[in-house]
Amino acid sequence: MKKSNFLITGLFVFILLTNAEIKLKTIECPQNPIYGTLKLDLLSNLSIGSETDDRYFFTSIPDIRLDQKGKIYVLDSKNARIQVYSPDGGYIITLGGKGQGPGEFSIPNALFIDKKGNIYVHDVMTRKMTIFSSEGNYKKSISLDEIFHGKFVVDDEENIFANTVAFEPDGNMNIHFIKINSATNLKKKLVSGFYLKPIIDGGNRTFYEHPYLQNFYFSCLSNGNIAYVISLESKLFYLSRDGELVAEVLKREKGQEISAEEKEVVFQKYFKQMSKNLFSQVSFPRFRPIYSDLIVDDKDRIYLEKCNPINKQDSKYRYEVFNSEGKYLYTVLLGFKLILMNRGYIYTIQTNEESGEIRLLRYKIKNWDEIKEK
Repeated sequence: MKKSNFLITGLFVFILLTNAEIKLKTIECPQNPIYGTLKLDLLSNLSIGSETDDRYFFTSIPDIRLDQKGKIYVLDSKNARIQVYSPDGGYIITLGGKGQGPGEFSIPNALFIDKKGNIYVHDVMTRKMTIFSSEGNYKKSISLDEIFHGKFVVDDEENIFANTVAFEPDGNMNIHFIKINSATNLKKKLVSGFYLKPIIDGGNRTFYEHPYLQNFYFSCLSNGNIAYVISLESKLFYLSRDGELVAEVLKREKGQEISAEEKEVVFQKYFKQMSKNLFSQVSFPRFRPIYSDLIVDDKDRIYLEKCNPINKQDSKYRYEVFNSEGKYLYTVLLGFKLILMNRGYIYTIQTNEESGEIRLLRYKIKNWDEIKEK
């Protein structure tokens, strides 16, 4: 995998590819975004969550999605179910449940709602994709050879795009970005790269994760292209649905070295039960990841979440906003992690550290119509 170039410049390079030739178009812009910092005028207008009512009780929320009518789908992985709510937060129905029968789950870890309203749910334990109709009726399940890592998306041709984990002959674990057609089950590898190394403890090999490892984030755009970032690189890629590179935005940025204090916090938070000797085998890149998430709103604006040092988790969440053509529009600062941004609303998840109560929060963006797209 290519390493990032860690240089400071205000120059973006936008590469357009055609079947006949590579046409290079360079966009010169200042180091700051075109429209500066965007201050969102937010109004809290919905809170879903309760410790006393099972219809609104969550044990974990790895994913949230909306359908075309604005209904809210909340995946509760530990309860192995999807809770469906009306746009005003009223409970509608529960999909799934713990079990091995049709429409039941073991450990569902991600979901997606396509434009037709079909509900796709991935189960990381059984390696199955379960599909419900827009009415919530079970349609079918697809058996997968791959293990999905994180979220996935489905385009209007029923192609599923996901990061998958694969064991390699050398004993390492690689992550691949692939496309699977849900109708034909045809598969194509689009992007691949090293992901995990094992820790060797005697004869045992243990794989691990922490926030500073390489990761891939992506989402579909309305034109069928895919916005894609590699966390350690200050680049934004645009891929066609066949995985061909359509465009590449280079935002050259100086890498920040990972401090000893940060590594100690990683140990305390993720590896506390491990001996310090074994922890010394845990690998870290030299530089902290540039990005830690990618979100696309319904206007095809792309929000790249900047990686926060793990020892400064109380700081603001910072996002760089691009449009579908690769122009750097804004920076946005939020006091919470952005989960979804759609139709003038922001959705996030809040966990009470004392009680453990989990709530889904929604904010209305009062200045939504003033946000520029070009």
